[in-house]
Amino acid sequence: MKKDLRSMAKKLSQPSVPDPSGINQDQIDTVMEQARRYDGKSENELMDELLKKVEEQKVSGSFSPEMLDQFAQRASSMMDDAQKKKLRKIIARIKSN
Repeated sequence: MKKDLRSMAKKLSQPSVPDPSGINQDQIDTVMEQARRYDGKSENELMDELLKKVEEQKVSGSFSPEMLDQFAQRASSMMDDAQKKKLRKIIARIKSN
């Protein structure tokens, strides 16, 4: 099943049993705020924003290709083949900039 920001935001906004993973309400609120911020943006707008943030991190010295690879490895385990392919393309674009 394809996941998107709207479905994630809807799920997170529903009251639930406390999460034993240690995620607190502030973290949930932060994710919700980010989801609302990007809701309705096109794929191109999202990519532009991502590349802008990556460039800011590269300039400040806080970007780590290794951390990006670690994220991709963890995230890809929850993705279907099409999503994995898209993630690989995004990572290649990030690394080439």
